[in-house]
Amino acid sequence: MSARGALVLDADGTSLVPAVVGARDIEVVVVSSPLCSFSRHAMASIEADPGLRDVMSRHGRWLMPVEGNLHIESVRDWNATHPRMPMVYAYKESQWPFIGSWDTPTFYFLRGGRVVATHTGWRSDADIAVLRRHLQTLGALSVE
Repeated sequence: MSARGALVLDADGTSLVPAVVGARDIEVVVVSSPLCSFSRHAMASIEADPGLRDVMSRHGRWLMPVEGNLHIESVRDWNATHPRMPMVYAYKESQWPFIGSWDTPTFYFLRGGRVVATHTGWRSDADIAVLRRHLQTLGALSVE
């Protein structure tokens, strides 16, 4: 497992500062954007479920893709609204080699730095079942 480069908003929420994001043994990287309605719906569904909210707070990483417009105000608002699951910016795509698609939202489920499953999109709350299944496979969520 290696560290990855990211940019995070400073304490004032006005500037970006470089950061090193360490990989976790169990990790869910969510390529997302505060401008993406599907990303917002995914977050709303996750936060509405206390078990998923806790698991994603521990294991989730919300990652803004590399693009021309930084949308700092939108990310700042996201982070203020979702302080347990803040969004960081990917610094360089090359430092996130396991990401095959930067479509939002795309969930990458990793164990030991290796992708074991992916899920793209959030069409309805039925995607909660898919998220639960992958989290159970990772060992991050107990089978109910």
